[in-house]
Amino acid sequence: MKWPWIILCFAVASNSSCKDPITEKITFGPNYDPYKVDTALSYDPTPNLSGYVQLDEASGMVQMMSWSNGVWLINDSGDGPMLYAVNRKTGKTVCSLLFSSLNAVDWEDLSIYTDSSGDSWLYVGDIGDNQAQRTSVQVYRFKEPKLEELDTLSGQQTWSPIQLSTWNIVYPGGSRDAEALLVDPLTGQPWVITKRTSRAMVYSLPINSSNIGIDTAVFEGSLPFQLLTSADSKIFNNGECPILMRNYNALWIWNRTESESIPIALSRTPQVLPYSVVEPQGESICFLANGDIAVVSERVDSTLPVIYTYRLK
Repeated sequence: MKWPWIILCFAVASNSSCKDPITEKITFGPNYDPYKVDTALSYDPTPNLSGYVQLDEASGMVQMMSWSNGVWLINDSGDGPMLYAVNRKTGKTVCSLLFSSLNAVDWEDLSIYTDSSGDSWLYVGDIGDNQAQRTSVQVYRFKEPKLEELDTLSGQQTWSPIQLSTWNIVYPGGSRDAEALLVDPLTGQPWVITKRTSRAMVYSLPINSSNIGIDTAVFEGSLPFQLLTSADSKIFNNGECPILMRNYNALWIWNRTESESIPIALSRTPQVLPYSVVEPQGESICFLANGDIAVVSERVDSTLPVIYTYRLK
């Protein structure tokens, strides 16, 4: 009975194939030297700087939506589930929030998303895993606290996250160490980029978490980077929503429009941003509301970190 099948296959060959359907996802994987790409000329190479920031291991930073001079910061491993409201000009911590209902194994990055109703949501990436031994890692999402809701006189207060969601993430290829968390400003979908792999591996997460179940990350592609420590993206009024990433030595930006997906944007070659003042151990990067870019380092020995702001021309 083999011949009828072969004849059938030959007969429909012009319109289809007798091979099994391709089920593997097409991923991106551009190749270039990230240190030999064009320089983004739209940013002033001489940054403004804040006063000293009183955090030892600042690892994630985003613009506060309710205060133009404010940023949220987190420490990485060694600190508890703490969120810090910091004046990005003076470096002063105006309030510290303790989330007694959250765990903090190795908080590494922050991201923020504003939904169609105008509500803003903070995403905390508990995604650090230096030895790649954690059975799962977590991303937390909750409504962003507003400055007027905070007790800025007491210094620290306990805070209960509002409408908390939790992604319990496993990677299809086994445990990964990651420090960069990106939330698509168009959709609210979280993305994680690995740190200690020969190429930075880019994973998407479900837009909505399962909360009590397991959320399997989806491998989307890879980039020719190592030791990435932070990422960010923001949508602007002109429809542009560029993507930022950094490691200890450089900062990069990808152009993206609101009609493009993140994989399409990351398939292109980025530009390297001005980075005239190399930090002791630069960990964080974020957009500010006006398009400026802010970075901050961990403390190294007695060198206290400051927030450097590269201004959009």
